[in-house]
Amino acid sequence: MHAQTLISDAFDLNGTTRTAGGNLNGLPPEVGSGTWYSNAKFGANGGVTVKNTGVDTFGLISFTNPGAALTAQASVITVTSGWISVGFQHSSSNSNWFDSSNSLLFGLLTPTGGWQLKSGATLIASGVLSNFTSTNPYTLKLVYNPTTAIADLLINDINVSGDRSVTLSNSIGSSGFFIYGNGTATTSSLVEDFSVVAVPEPSPKLLVVTGLLLGMLILRRGCLRS
Repeated sequence: MHAQTLISDAFDLNGTTRTAGGNLNGLPPEVGSGTWYSNAKFGANGGVTVKNTGVDTFGLISFTNPGAALTAQASVITVTSGWISVGFQHSSSNSNWFDSSNSLLFGLLTPTGGWQLKSGATLIASGVLSNFTSTNPYTLKLVYNPTTAIADLLINDINVSGDRSVTLSNSIGSSGFFIYGNGTATTSSLVEDFSVVAVPEPSPKLLVVTGLLLGMLILRRGCLRS
């Protein structure tokens, strides 16, 4: 089945609506519908960052959930932040990352290489990356399959969490990022890009047809060899 890009934003500057130090709030993504609800500002060379030193910073955007497996992804530079995360929410109107009624699932990365997979305030999995450099960009990829209720957190395409069973408290209708300011985050803490992609599950009919074709191929090969 073909993946469908629901939201994609490289946070590129365009000299008009997207300028260094300008606000992300109210702008549409570069791909997809809706507008950003955010207190982030654009970085000097693109990306989005904290508006003021040490301030918690977020960006949320609503989308129509097709009921497929979803992937939220962002390239982040943690540096001076407390941590940076990507996540799924029920609504984009609530920026509280620890409100379990709305913050359904998120994965975070700290400047020391620590990572966590959480649902609201509930810790699901955690660990520490080896050979971590906080000034380098790392790709956070959060995957949730509603059919199997399995969540995964990948960092630079390595599944650090493994498959985790997670039953969400509500339906997914929003996604976004969060920079924990921790009183220390500067504009060197950055979210370089963000995307949400849906991958539809194969239909039962397609699975049956594929199984029949595979069975016929195996049978034919057996007949040719006899």
